[in-house]
Order: sequence, then C-alpha cells, then structure tokens
Amino acid sequence: MKNATAWPFFLVPFFSVGTLFAVIGVIHVRNTSPVAPSPIDFLYAVGCAFIDMGCASGVAGLVVLSLARRLNRIVALKSK
Repeated sequence: MKNATAWPFFLVPFFSVGTLFAVIGVIHVRNTSPVAPSPIDFLYAVGCAFIDMGCASGVAGLVVLSLARRLNRIVALKSK
C-alpha cells in the first residue's frame, strides 16, 4: 500500500467523530448557557471538536492502519 491510500483512514474518523462531537458541543452550548450564546460560542465548540476529537480519532485510524500493515508483514514472513 502506498501512503496515498492512508488518507481515508484519517479522513473518515476525522469527519465522523469530529461531526459527532461538534453536534454534542453545539447542544451543550445551546442548553447550558445562562445567557443567549453568541455565534462565536458555537464556532468555538465546533472548532474545538474537530481539532481535539477529530484529530485524535484520525491519528488513531492511522495507528490501526500501521498496526495492520505490520501484522500483515509478520504473518507473511512466518508463512514463508
């Protein structure tokens, strides 16, 4: 596998988990604010969700891909 095929293993978890936590963040800001939240509050919640949880899950996807590649090489060497 080339490195170009690794992008889906980062982007799919990044966008799916980032979107999930962005929705949770927007609901939290909307429901727990004692005053009317400003648009910057929502942008901050969405930005932090993608930066924190999106990147963490994307890196986790790349780690899983790397481990799968290593295990595949180990199994291929043992079967020879």
